[in-house]
Formats: sequence, structure tokens, C-alpha cells
Amino acid sequence: MNTVQPQDIAERYISALEDFAEFGQETRLIQAYDLARDALQEGISLAEISGIHHVALQELFDASANPMERLERLEQFFLEVIAVYDMALRGYKSNVQSLQAENLKRRGTEARLRELSDELKRQRDSLDIQVRGRTAELAEKASDLARANLQLQHANREQAEFTYAISHDLKSPVNTIGMLINELSLGYGGLFDEEGRELIDLAVQTVGRMGDLIEDVLSYSRTVERGFSVEPVDLNQLFADLRSDLHGDITSHAVQLEAAELPVVSGNALQLRILFHNLLSNAIKFRDPERPLRIRVSGTADPATGSLRISVSDNGIGIPPEYHKQIFALFQRLHTHDTYPGSGLGLALCKRIALNHKGVIDLSSTPGRGSTFSLVVTGGAYDS
Repeated sequence: MNTVQPQDIAERYISALEDFAEFGQETRLIQAYDLARDALQEGISLAEISGIHHVALQELFDASANPMERLERLEQFFLEVIAVYDMALRGYKSNVQSLQAENLKRRGTEARLRELSDELKRQRDSLDIQVRGRTAELAEKASDLARANLQLQHANREQAEFTYAISHDLKSPVNTIGMLINELSLGYGGLFDEEGRELIDLAVQTVGRMGDLIEDVLSYSRTVERGFSVEPVDLNQLFADLRSDLHGDITSHAVQLEAAELPVVSGNALQLRILFHNLLSNAIKFRDPERPLRIRVSGTADPATGSLRISVSDNGIGIPPEYHKQIFALFQRLHTHDTYPGSGLGLALCKRIALNHKGVIDLSSTPGRGSTFSLVVTGGAYDS
């Protein structure tokens, strides 16, 4: 069995200390454990170990180009030797090999933690790059959407201007044709037989429908094109004015028109007037001839959603469920001109006005019992 001499321990200590001071690798501290074990077996005291370390410290510290860093490593090596020596001296039951294995295991765990930390940092950096890329992609899409929306607004405006120009240009010749037919009927009506006079009457009616259609198209295009200004609108006053406007129809058809107390809303007064005029006119037009017509106007607020519902209800002929969406499309009609005259633009115009107010037109109807048309807007009431 080889014996370890104190001089050998001193030389090994100085060599191992110099090695660790130079490179600073923690795996080199294993030599400190061997030195502590051998020094304890040879009976070398802590004081003697301190002396060996003091001699080496003077030599190694003076030769350092970076004295502070080297001093920290020298102190770390010395503390490792003293700690192992002290544990063994106090009767630590594990031998130096188990201490080394435990220390290596601990350092392996620390290395694994460092690897996991580095991996986490790489994943975080990768995620950050992905987030920045996704953010840039969303910003580009938002910019494209904004451009597309602007182009759509321009297209809608151009379409409205074109429709208005065409309709306006058609209005004059239609009026001229109507005037000529009237002149023909008045001046030469006596020259026609009964069939001829019927044809003249049909021509007058057709020209009249054409004129109404052109007026409705112009009204629709003006609504699409016109800038949208918002102001407080007193619905009580608005429906009072509509009652006056429709006085002739209300009186001639014995309409019972009731209006509850209504709020002041935020909106465009002219467009709201057109919308409710259409709803009231439709209620009168599509009345049930078998019973008196009753129309009720009401307003309800929903505090939970902040929405306001203005409803026009009647007990007219009603609308079959399969037509509830169709009637809001342009030029859609459920009846012939002879039965119920009109252009098929009224409800399309109402829908457009509702959209201008960031709202919707809601319909509830039962054939033979009546209909309820409601304008539903959010945050539109100034005063309930």
C-alpha cells in the first residue's frame, strides 16, 4: 500500500491550487477532496493545511494578471478543502468517494438546470420573434383591410353618384312622357274607343310607377351618398310630424295610431324621419280590409346591453316567415302593383338607414295577425 507523505500533500496542494486558480473549472475541485482525505489520514492538521495554503497563496497571487479573480478562486479551493476535512473530522459517515459522487450529482443537477434555463431562454427568444412576426403580419393585414374599406367607400360613393345621375337623367324624360300622355288623353281622348282609353290609362299608370321608382332610387342613392351628421332627435316630435304628414291616409282609412312616450335619441333626423315614414306607410298600405287598422309605436331600453328598440306594430295582413329576409333586398316585392303599389325599395332604404346608425331592423310577423318592425340601436338614447 502506498503511503502519502506530508511533503507530497504540500506539493499536490500547490499544484492543484494553481491548476484551479488558472482555469477555474469546478470539476477540478475534486482534487481538493482527495487532498482533504489524505491529509486527514496522515494526521495533518488544519493549521498545517492553512500554512501550506498561505505559502501557495503568496506565490500564486503575486503572479496573477487578474489578482481579484484569482484570489476568489484560491479562497474557493481552500474553503472546499477545509469543508471536506471538517466533515470527515466530525465523523461524517460517508467516505470521500460518496462525497465526490454527491457533489458531482449536485453539480450535474446544476448543469442540467443551466441547460434547461438556456433552453427556456431560446424558446422565449423564439416565441418573441414569432410574436413580433405575427404582430407585423396583423398590422399589415389591418392596413390592407383599411385600404380595402377605403376603396369600398369610394366604390359605394361612385355607385351612388352614378345611380343618382342615371335616375336624375331618367326623371325628365319620364315626366315628359307622362305629360304627353296626359295631353293625348285630354285632347284626343274622345277619338279612342274603350280599348284605346284603357291603354291610355295603363300608360298613365305605368309612367306613374316609373316616376315613383325613380324617386325611390334617388332617395336611396342620396341616403348612401350623403354625409352622416348626428344630432339629438326627439322621437315624440318626429312621430307627431309624421302623423300630420300622413293625416290624409290616417283619416281616410280610419287608422288608430297610438304612440307611447319616446326618448330623445342620437341620430340623423332626416334619415330617421324617412325610416319611420316608410314603416308607417307600409303599415297603412298592408292593412287587413276585414278589421280596423291599429298601429302602435313604442320604445324600450335594455340596460343590460345598452340597446334601444323603437317598434312600429300593426294588425295588418302579416308576412310569411320565409319572406322575412327577402323583403329587405332591393326591388323585392311580395305582391303585384295592382294589389299593392310600390317600388320595392322602402324596406331596403330602412335597412340602410339602420346600418348608418350602427343598428339593425328587426321583424316579427304572423300572417293574418300583423307585423312589428323595430329599429334596434346601441347607446342611442340621450334621455329615457
